[in-house]
Amino acid sequence: MALERPYCSISDVSGETQNSDAPDSLYENAINTASRYVEEYCQTDFWFHDYSSTALEVPRSWVTKNIVTLPWPIITLTDLWVYSDREIGAVDNDKFDFDEYYFDVGRSQIRAEGGVFGEQHPFVLNMELKGTFGYPITDNETPPATLPQSIRRACTLIAANFSGENNKQVVGLDGVVTSMLDTSVPSEATMLLKKYRQWSNYAL
Repeated sequence: MALERPYCSISDVSGETQNSDAPDSLYENAINTASRYVEEYCQTDFWFHDYSSTALEVPRSWVTKNIVTLPWPIITLTDLWVYSDREIGAVDNDKFDFDEYYFDVGRSQIRAEGGVFGEQHPFVLNMELKGTFGYPITDNETPPATLPQSIRRACTLIAANFSGENNKQVVGLDGVVTSMLDTSVPSEATMLLKKYRQWSNYAL
């Protein structure tokens, strides 16, 4: 089984389990499963998203009056439209001028400059964006070098447990050392993932 959009590497997981003799296929399956768990838990992914040609239709739950909160950091943002008629779609008059909103590269929020994107809350209009978002990939590297280290570490911990190779030594009250296999999601991994959890996406 090949790695599919992984958030850690085989060497990461084999180093965590301290077992480099396990077959790669075992770790590949564990990494793929752990990576999808990370996405499900966080309600987002950590890859590159190119909407420079075809616009991103922004879910309404991402918009709150003067703020848009994206699930990925912004790399570039070239166009922003807000419109009411979905049948007609965005037209030139619906496009915000660049000085009507602002954002910081590497952050996930867009703010209206001295106004709002929509008066009503919850947002009832439609928004489209053009730009690039997420975590750039160079030369097909996986996982992306720009991936947050806490995401990589969390995926490594989860995959190590999911692999069935992560035996930990436990010292009992009688001083006897035994090996214990834990296949659950480690609490350390959950703590690392919490800051990336996109609560607004649960309403999609």
